[in-house]
Amino acid sequence: MGAYSLRTVLFWCQQVVRVASWIVPQNQRGEWRKEWNSEVWHWIHFLVESDRLTVSSEMELMRHCWGSFADALWHRFNRQTVLEFVQEKPQSPSFLLLCCGLTLLIVLVAAPRGSLKSLLESPSYTNPEELLIVSLDQNKDWAAPEFLRDAGIALIKAQNSIAAQGAYAYRPNELRGPAGSEHIKSARVTPGLFSMLGVRPVLGTSFDSGVNAECSDCVVISDGIWADQFHRSPRAIGETLLLHGERVRVIGVMPAGFQLTETGISIFSVFRGTNTPLPRYEWGVLMLRLHPPEQPEKLYNPVTTLLGDGGWVRFGSATKRGVIPRPHPIRNRDVRYGRLSRVAGSTCRRSSQLFADFPNCPS
Repeated sequence: MGAYSLRTVLFWCQQVVRVASWIVPQNQRGEWRKEWNSEVWHWIHFLVESDRLTVSSEMELMRHCWGSFADALWHRFNRQTVLEFVQEKPQSPSFLLLCCGLTLLIVLVAAPRGSLKSLLESPSYTNPEELLIVSLDQNKDWAAPEFLRDAGIALIKAQNSIAAQGAYAYRPNELRGPAGSEHIKSARVTPGLFSMLGVRPVLGTSFDSGVNAECSDCVVISDGIWADQFHRSPRAIGETLLLHGERVRVIGVMPAGFQLTETGISIFSVFRGTNTPLPRYEWGVLMLRLHPPEQPEKLYNPVTTLLGDGGWVRFGSATKRGVIPRPHPIRNRDVRYGRLSRVAGSTCRRSSQLFADFPNCPS
């Protein structure tokens, strides 16, 4: 190695030590830096005299010089005190509260726009205490969403305690609009679902009107999608989006904070006909509105009769804070995977003796 390389290594080592010395208390700084410079000088001359000053040894020496920062910190702070702090502080209640507060702050900052508001607000349903929600346990077996939709049709004809019913089927989806693509949840909703919940779009219309009830390419979007894709412009009505590669037309915008019982759904289309089954990918939810003051528990037996004994259902009622599931087991808990739709189909056909009309039984 030449003299130029030697001077360069020595210069940079001294600069690193000089910067690290700012951490050392002032009354110890001069002596501390003198010791480090002396150590570096002797190390370099040893490498030169033994003809070992290579690129590899230069890198090793520079790493050693960077270690001066750690040594400076131990001079600034008492080593024993720091070790005790690291070992004992994480176990204290104040440290745990601090971690929880920081975690909550990160969640609030990183949360999607409007999600905090939707969590804190009460659902905008009319008389939510009269609602009853029936959905399948996703950890168990699957049945086509059309089955729950048809179950609601049969129940409202057979049970006088039910004032109205609606259903929806949700799934992951991809949306592409003027502002780019988003991975979202979409839902197919029965035409009268929004009116049953007592919710109206803040802009445009929904599927309750006779024309839109059969519109296959119409969608209603959430407030979040309205903000992200159209910057809340009133001209969003009539604009087109690509939903799962298919072109759809915006006809309405739901209020801010509106959520179905399955949260995070951003776009709604009409539930019509029978789609190609998507096992364990698209899930159905049935929503029933009862005549006051009927008790939701009265409908447990009719619902389980329709669904059969093929798994679990989540059977709950809505409150002002959202849906509180109250699991009820169907009679047979040991049903094998994939059997629910077959059991439901046979139960559906048997149930035709109990109910006047139960269309589209699963096969």
